[in-house]
Amino acid sequence: MILIDRMMFYSLWIFIVIMPCSNTVVLFSQFLYKLSTWGPLAIMLMHVFSLFVRENMPNKEKVKLPLTFVLFFALFIFWLILSYFWSIDQDKTFHRILYYLRQNIPIVYIVIAIIKTNEHIASLMKAYVLGCFVSVAAIFYAFSFGISFGSDFSNRYAAAGFDPNDLALILCLGIPMAWYIAVREKRKVLDLLLYIYISFCVAAIFLTGSRGAFIAALIAISIIPMTYLKQSIWLKMLLLFIASATIYAVSILIPPVIFERFYGISEELQRGSLSQRFYIWQAGLQVFQEHAIFGAGAGTFYIAVSKFFGGRPPSHNAFLSVLAEEGIIGFMFFISMLVVLINNIRFLPSLQRNVWLVLMLTWTVGASSLTWDYYSQTWFLFGLAAAQISVHDKTLENKT
Repeated sequence: MILIDRMMFYSLWIFIVIMPCSNTVVLFSQFLYKLSTWGPLAIMLMHVFSLFVRENMPNKEKVKLPLTFVLFFALFIFWLILSYFWSIDQDKTFHRILYYLRQNIPIVYIVIAIIKTNEHIASLMKAYVLGCFVSVAAIFYAFSFGISFGSDFSNRYAAAGFDPNDLALILCLGIPMAWYIAVREKRKVLDLLLYIYISFCVAAIFLTGSRGAFIAALIAISIIPMTYLKQSIWLKMLLLFIASATIYAVSILIPPVIFERFYGISEELQRGSLSQRFYIWQAGLQVFQEHAIFGAGAGTFYIAVSKFFGGRPPSHNAFLSVLAEEGIIGFMFFISMLVVLINNIRFLPSLQRNVWLVLMLTWTVGASSLTWDYYSQTWFLFGLAAAQISVHDKTLENKT
């Protein structure tokens, strides 16, 4: 059974490495494409098989589950599947359900079921950061060769296969994880690499030109001053040097047109349309008014708003997307998951509490301008937070 456990964990680890750079690496490998598509489901089935084997074994390990989170997660998934029966486009809802069955449900399941220690959590964070490093390198590659994102997005850069806004938020989530690993493990060479990674990650986020991710990045970076005073004097000096070098490099390398995008954030919030998002959100609210209780059906947002907006845009807001597609009932299940996670995060040890609060706030701000309600990164984050809470609860039980 130890061999099966290791196989499951290492398979999950590899999948998490691929996750932040999946759209790029799958362009070069059919195997990685299949792994990124079917990996979570295969690992979940492997775990279910191991449970049947363990059923006949003595001294079975007791599993501690975050029951409240699991309950609301199950209710949300149940409601999402039910939405097929009243969906305005059952074909789109069916494909969204299939995506949850092969990606999001297995991701949450295996992360909660397999993760048993803080070392496991830190290891998966390392995997995620490693994947982010690949995307950071790909952004700098595109910048070095002048490969901007699309004809309408001059001087914005992204890894191949990615939208710059989505990729920027993916990288934002990696910043608190990298800092947590460095502070927790205190290995000089690894720490230095992680600090340098954070500086390059910040520069890469600038290169994407994503204004929403810029705000999310400010929140992600806040984990550093939150724990800065607890570091040694030499580490403080090193961090100041790296921060100064990063600011200088960004000011020199980043094209002025990107800075102009960021300078216009305040004016855009006050008088602009947020790149047409305001009008999309208005159309989304009209869809919600028409389908307030049950929703229009999972995966149907862009179809539902077409009669109000004149096009078929994504929601650009994860919360509005859930509200319009799953109605007030599905929305309450979704919000309840977040509330349960944040409420339990408050009881974690200081470092873990700060890191997870920053991660959840970073996701909330970033997802408020992106259609991240069904993204695998969202459900990995939720599952890992639930696993962190379970590990903490189990540790407390063992002490008593």
